[in-house]
Amino acid sequence: MARCEGTTKAGARCRRRAAGGSAYCAQHEPAVEATGASGDAERSATEGRRAPDPGRRRHPLADAALIGLVAVGLLTLRRVIRLLR
Repeated sequence: MARCEGTTKAGARCRRRAAGGSAYCAQHEPAVEATGASGDAERSATEGRRAPDPGRRRHPLADAALIGLVAVGLLTLRRVIRLLR
C-alpha cells in the first residue's frame, strides 16, 4: 500500500498507510464540503488534518470509560475533602 500524503504538525510526511482508494490515511483525509460536492476537497484550518465530524459516533465503551473516570475522580475528590476536614 502507498504511504499517506498528509503531513504531521511538525511538517514531516505522515508514516501511516493510505486508506484503500485514497492518497491519505483516515486522520489526514481531506474534509469534503458540507454540500456533498465531490469536487476539490476543502481542507480544514489545520492543513493536512480533517475537521471533526459532528455526526461521528463514539464507541459505547468510550462513553463508559469516560463515565468511569469521572466517577473515580469524584470519589477521590470526596476522600480528599474528608481528609481536609
